[in-house]
Amino acid sequence: MDGVRLCKQIFNSVVAQYPVVEEESEKDDMLINAWNWLTYSGIDTYYDALLGMNEIMREFFYVDKLDKARKLLQRSRKLIDKILESFSHVIDTDDSVEPKLSRAITEYKAYECYLVSFRFHLI
Repeated sequence: MDGVRLCKQIFNSVVAQYPVVEEESEKDDMLINAWNWLTYSGIDTYYDALLGMNEIMREFFYVDKLDKARKLLQRSRKLIDKILESFSHVIDTDDSVEPKLSRAITEYKAYECYLVSFRFHLI
């Protein structure tokens, strides 16, 4: 099994094994850490890392675990910025960007914007 497939399989296994629930749980941190598996293969899994980030964020938002979503965002921000930068050449030069990629980027930026503005609202 190649490294890319193994990393994806580990991430998907953890996500399936530890669904996000309303109660606080150490399993939430396992999900946050599982996301790192999608980053080990570098550029080969950038798209999957973006989708995985959105999947976990969506689950945290659904049960109002904004603190966990913020933790994931803080841990991953530099890498996600690098991932988005790697896609920028495709977006800048191609008017027909794959809709799934465009939606994934928009979804991530919406989570980021909400968490940043929510943090300032609490201050």
